[in-house]
Amino acid sequence: MLCVLAKLDETATQKLRGLQQTAYRLAPALRPFHLHGHVTVAVYVGEGEDGFLRFCKALSADMPAFDVAYKRLEVLQETSILVASPEKAGALEALHRHIAQVYDPALNRWTQSGYWLPHTTLAHDPDADLERLCRMLSAVFTPFSAHVSHIEFSRITAAGYKIIDSVALRD
Repeated sequence: MLCVLAKLDETATQKLRGLQQTAYRLAPALRPFHLHGHVTVAVYVGEGEDGFLRFCKALSADMPAFDVAYKRLEVLQETSILVASPEKAGALEALHRHIAQVYDPALNRWTQSGYWLPHTTLAHDPDADLERLCRMLSAVFTPFSAHVSHIEFSRITAAGYKIIDSVALRD
């Protein structure tokens, strides 16, 4: 699997880690989860990763840096995750749309057209009451913007993931 990630700036990543730490204080039994400040744009599961990578790098090479607006927290029940969700709009949505126009059948179901929901995972725990935790965190959540100046490419491995390449967006 090869992932296309919109990498968030360090300030936004720290805000998200702060939310995550608050979640751990509110639910001490929550399973630990490493937060890599990003929004997954696409996950390629087809054959020919090299061609997919070349396409995405070329698509990203001329893109200007952009902002995403985090407006809410929510629970994605099917995958048992608590997430911060940026708006599905602007350059983030356009990047996904361009990739899906060419590669939709080769994307995993969560990043195909019609299913993709941009988010940053704060916690994953099928045994936790994530709905309750989401309500408590939402009470202290303040919407914010995050800056994206890089598109990263990662490979999912048995040990987690490994960043294999990145493209700096134009400032």
